Amino acid sequence: MSSPSSPTFANWPEGIPTCADLAGEALFARLAARAAATPDACAFPAGGMSYGELLDACQMLAGYMQQRLGVRSGASVLLSLDDCPQRAVAVFAIDRCAARAVPLEPLEPLDSLDSLDPAARVPTTAARAAIVAPASLPELAPLLDDGTLYGCIVCGNAPARPGLHDFAGALSAGIAPLPLIHPLDTWSTKHELA
Repeated sequence: MSSPSSPTFANWPEGIPTCADLAGEALFARLAARAAATPDACAFPAGGMSYGELLDACQMLAGYMQQRLGVRSGASVLLSLDDCPQRAVAVFAIDRCAARAVPLEPLEPLDSLDSLDPAARVPTTAARAAIVAPASLPELAPLLDDGTLYGCIVCGNAPARPGLHDFAGALSAGIAPLPLIHPLDTWSTKHELA
C-alpha cells in the first residue's frame, strides 16, 4: 500500500489517510473535520489550496456530479487521473456522493484509497460518469456515443462534444451537493450542508 508521502501521492492532502483503515469513517468526513479545524492551512505539501478551499471544491464537484450527471449513492464513477490536486478533489467528491471510484485502468495507488473498491472492478458499461485526463477520452468515446456513460468530466483540454464537461467549469458552476440518504452517511446527519 502506498503512503501519502510516496511520490505517487505527492499531491494528496497532508494529514488525511489514503488507506481504508479509517474504522468505518468516510474519507470525506475526515476532510470536513480537517477543514473545520484548520480551514486556512495549506492542504497540499507543494502548496496551493487551503483545506477550506479543498472542501469547497470537493462539494462543488460532488454537487455537479449529482445534479448534472445523476451520480447517486452506490454509483460507480470511472477515474483516470495522474497524481495531481484534481485527483484528490475527484476522490473526495466521489466519496461525498457516497459513490465508488473505479480506476479506468488498474493502478496500485488508486486501489489504496478509501473510496475505491478494488473488488469492484466493474465493467466500464456499469459506470454512470467518469473523471479523466484527456488521454482517456478515446477509450470512453464509444460509451459516450451510445449513452452508456452519461457524462465525462475532463481535467485538461478536451474537444467540445456532447457528454464532455470541463473540470474547472464543474467547480465554478457553484452547484451545492444534495443531502445524502445512505446508511453509512454519518457526515450529512451531523453537519449542515452548504
